[in-house]
Amino acid sequence: MTGDDSTTGDLAVVAACPHGPAAARPAATLAFGPFRLHMDPLRLCRSDDEVRLGGRAFDLLLALVSRPGEVLSRSELEAHVWPHSVVEDSSLRVHVAALRRALGDGVDGARYIANVPGRGYSFVASVSALGIALAEPVPLLDDSVNNLPTSLTRLIGRDDIVETLSAELARRRLVSIVGHGGIGKTSLALAVAAQVQPQYPAGVCFVDLAPLTVPGHVIETVASALGLRLPSESNMSELESWLRPRRLLLVLDNCEHLLDAVAELVERVLRRAPGLVVLTTSREPLDAEGEWVHRLLPLETPPDGPPIDSAGALCFSAVELLAERAAASLDTFVIDAGNVHLAAALCRRLDGVPLAIEFAASRIGLLGLQGVCVQLDDRLRLLGSGRRTALPRHRTLRALLDWSYHLLSPQQQEVLRRCGVFKAGFSLEAANAVIADATLPATVVRDCLLDLVAKSLVRVELAHSPPSYALLEITRAYALEQLAGDPHRHAVYRRHAEFMTLLVRRGAAEWEDALPQHWFRAYASHVGNFRAALDWCFGPEGDPAIGIELLATVFVPMVLFLGESEFRMRAKQALDAIEAGVRAEPIHRVRIISLVRYVTPGTLANTPPPCMVAQSEQEEDGAAQLEALYLLHVYSFSGGEYHRSDFYARRSEEVADRFGTPEKLHARRLRAISLHYSGRQDQAAERASILLYNDHQQEPLRLSGWLSRRLSMQIVMARVFWLQGQGEQAVELAADCVHYAKEARFPAPLSQAICLAALPIALWQGDDARARELLQQLDVHLARHPQQYWSSWADQIRQLMLLRAAPGGVEAGMVGTSDAKLLDHLVTFGAWTHHERAMDRWRQGFVGWNGPELLRIEGELRLRTGGPDAQRAAETAFGDALALAAGQHAHAWALRTTNSLAQLRLTQKRGADANALLAPWVERLDAMGNSKDAAVTRRLLAQL
Repeated sequence: MTGDDSTTGDLAVVAACPHGPAAARPAATLAFGPFRLHMDPLRLCRSDDEVRLGGRAFDLLLALVSRPGEVLSRSELEAHVWPHSVVEDSSLRVHVAALRRALGDGVDGARYIANVPGRGYSFVASVSALGIALAEPVPLLDDSVNNLPTSLTRLIGRDDIVETLSAELARRRLVSIVGHGGIGKTSLALAVAAQVQPQYPAGVCFVDLAPLTVPGHVIETVASALGLRLPSESNMSELESWLRPRRLLLVLDNCEHLLDAVAELVERVLRRAPGLVVLTTSREPLDAEGEWVHRLLPLETPPDGPPIDSAGALCFSAVELLAERAAASLDTFVIDAGNVHLAAALCRRLDGVPLAIEFAASRIGLLGLQGVCVQLDDRLRLLGSGRRTALPRHRTLRALLDWSYHLLSPQQQEVLRRCGVFKAGFSLEAANAVIADATLPATVVRDCLLDLVAKSLVRVELAHSPPSYALLEITRAYALEQLAGDPHRHAVYRRHAEFMTLLVRRGAAEWEDALPQHWFRAYASHVGNFRAALDWCFGPEGDPAIGIELLATVFVPMVLFLGESEFRMRAKQALDAIEAGVRAEPIHRVRIISLVRYVTPGTLANTPPPCMVAQSEQEEDGAAQLEALYLLHVYSFSGGEYHRSDFYARRSEEVADRFGTPEKLHARRLRAISLHYSGRQDQAAERASILLYNDHQQEPLRLSGWLSRRLSMQIVMARVFWLQGQGEQAVELAADCVHYAKEARFPAPLSQAICLAALPIALWQGDDARARELLQQLDVHLARHPQQYWSSWADQIRQLMLLRAAPGGVEAGMVGTSDAKLLDHLVTFGAWTHHERAMDRWRQGFVGWNGPELLRIEGELRLRTGGPDAQRAAETAFGDALALAAGQHAHAWALRTTNSLAQLRLTQKRGADANALLAPWVERLDAMGNSKDAAVTRRLLAQL
């Protein structure tokens, strides 16, 4: 055989398809130099000796000799040799070098494989094909195909994915876009196909398989889309023959109901047509050989957190889609500051699903954005009309979900229905506990769940350990609708509530050994399921006893998880059930009653609930007793009755001696707080400093408050530092408190760090600029996380600072407050209109920390009123203040009182006495930092 017999144009057929049908092509051999490459069986011979090659080397050789003289890029060769893998850059070079050595490339001037820098490799030797017999080509209507539909709308939020998939199509021959119904698979496939179309000389063929119901019609449908007239017999082989010599992209859309037939077709044509590339869309992968799957996720939505402006919201692709499609429905529609929160919430509720967002946008022209959001709870009815030109199964979300649901087996349908009870992610353990029963074993539940994941009806998050499953909100609404008619639904809901109770018991047990941030991260993901369980428990068909236990077991974190307003509503439901006679554990009753009163403004009376006091005296249950004492301490402290809170803290220390380290540390924490506010600063500092060194010890969950022990003790220490005359340290530690609180998962810590530490210290120091800065931080924080109690602090302190510079001063316009703790602070900030009420609290022993300052203010007020005995009364008050400050080691109050008394001495022309008062303070002033009181002292000394 000579070179004249070569049929180079058909080499691709021979090299890439060595195992084609015998009727179409008998065994063939390629010849180059002294080598013969036999196809059946595949072997390489030099003269009569067989050349040993590995599998990769054979694949590489076949790819090169099939297109002699052409430059094959690195990506083309890698796609041929490693179709299912991502390989290192050096792998191709290593195998090319090995193949060259086997061929003797470069020996005695022989050249077979050339490297074209920057482009790839080319087989440069002359290649002849021996023994080829091809079937006649199939008659065709047109030699190239380009039936790609033109999109009438812009694809939003998928630019990066289009680039990724376009690059993968250059490397791989079968790419599948997989995702939930309405997620935008078809739109994405069309965009990708349009971008890569110039790379396919034979064109791009789009085939919509959605209308098909008979798997046997797949071949005919594909052939018809290609413009081929196939004979009724052997149409598969005819289709292969037509595709074999062409480089073409075949897009198969909506394959999920014909998976087996499509997979079989794709595998066959890819084996026989080396220039063919296939892009598919489906709810689940084809599981075909060589398939590379891209799971398409929803569009990005704004997080459910701090408010966001319109510009920021439009950076999220879901909001951008809503804005563009809504403007098409109502040309005056824009997303602005007035409606951005509604737009963000709507996109979140629709899970970023493009089809659902488009349906919602189409109703904005009729209902307005507010109306769409109001009616969103009935999602399946509201989002019921799409484009008239859309496929019937895309015209309504119900039809779309019906389409998916009816493709499921009866057991898969039942599992999907029962998954609807989960309002958030769930584990396989949870699925088995809730979904499985005597008729639906756990093994069946597991298999069906995995099938639903494959069909994109259930999402899986593999990054979690264990993996977490979830339904899109719209799918869940559909599943619940189907579950409503299920006779087993009551048992499913009960098992769900019981599993949530088991979960919170486990959480309470794990708290002591877990880092708080890890614990909150793990259990915060279950909040949606807690809500769903509580909805059922307190609903008409539920069991409120389960709801009471669920709510009370991890009651403090539950308040943080749900927010005060929602927890208030839930706790009221539980309390109503208890009062109606539903059985509850005594400690659960105490927790519910305590927290209902604590989170309900205006209901926190001075007298604790009798059941709480009774529980604190039940010594036979030490754990419950300690918890009741803790709640009584919180109750008393919140009401500003520090003497009573100290009583409960001391009782807690006594009871905690029977327990381990965490309980003892907890009791000392309560005592440190009550000692500080009672005015015993040295004892408070001693306990607080010890507790700060034991920060690694976690408190039991039943004894955990709003603040971590570390932050609560930092707040106490910052205040004690200031009172003890260490102003610089106090300022630094207060700043640390704010910084640390910002890292907390929940909003309460930052409010308390500002209001109880940083802001008071700034005002006591006389640093109004810092105080205004902190107030601004607090305002921003409270706007994002409303907290009625701390808002009242912000309002009162802001009013105080404004009135300082107003005509008439603070006394002219300061509004009163009913909060004892706030009252105690406002007087020390300069709101002397509250002085009489604050003095009454001090005289009755409710409070002690501000006593020296209250006595000093009393002296200043006596001087203001004047009269013959004013100076004498003021001196008495100042003397009492200095004595009390010395007993409390409250040097800051002592300095402030000393300044007042020295000023009086100067007024009395007793400069020497004033100097004697002030001189001992000179060495202490530096430690107080840039405080206003230190500046006054220096000014008075300068006058002497």
